Amino acid sequence: MDRKCGKGFPCMLKIAICDDDKTCVEALRDFIKEYSENKKIRIQTTMYTNGKLLVSCKKVFHVIFLDIDMVGMNGLEIAKEIRKSDTSVKIVYVTGYSEYRNIAFSVHAFDYIDKPISKEAIFHIMDEVIHYSEPHDEDIQEIKFSFREGVKTFKVKEILYFEYTNRKVALHTNTGEIIWLPSEKISNIAKRMEIYNFAVPHKSFAVNLLQVDYIKGYDVFLVDGTVIPLSQSNSKIFRKKVDAFLKRLL
Repeated sequence: MDRKCGKGFPCMLKIAICDDDKTCVEALRDFIKEYSENKKIRIQTTMYTNGKLLVSCKKVFHVIFLDIDMVGMNGLEIAKEIRKSDTSVKIVYVTGYSEYRNIAFSVHAFDYIDKPISKEAIFHIMDEVIHYSEPHDEDIQEIKFSFREGVKTFKVKEILYFEYTNRKVALHTNTGEIIWLPSEKISNIAKRMEIYNFAVPHKSFAVNLLQVDYIKGYDVFLVDGTVIPLSQSNSKIFRKKVDAFLKRLL
């Protein structure tokens, strides 16, 4: 089964939740659904209350939230079986026993969440999942925005920056096109686009780091020649994000 849409980020993120505690399964499902709606990312969630069913289903998942302490086949045994045929899936252990932490990572776990689970913990894990699920192939990354005429899909690499002006948000593309997003807030846009390597040089802008040519003083020069202001309060954080992004490209 092809995991990905082309070579990059999955068209739909497929997640399995396996825990013999039905309440925990449902809570995880609800948190993931809320995350999906907030981030506008397509996520398909499959739930299991029996580890043997997960192993025998032979489905391919991008992420598995897996309880360690289950009756019968425990989470560590399940993970070992899964790893025999799938070395790529991100396994996130969910358990109420901290002593399992070191053992858990011996099976190449992606992360570990303590019970009782919280929305904040799940959202943080999902951010990490998105970040490390190769959402960095800008040739295929796409995102949708609603505007007056309807919904339009953009390739992330085509977006230069977002600008708050005249009480509206404008999306600027590398072809010179400007799309007005009257129902959006620049703060929400910046938060949504952070996983796609956008950063905030000034409270009125969210810039695609891929499009940054260089920084001089308190000006950010984009590859098309556009100059974006860099506020003194945002300068340090923005420069760090640019440096970190460039290091990832090397």
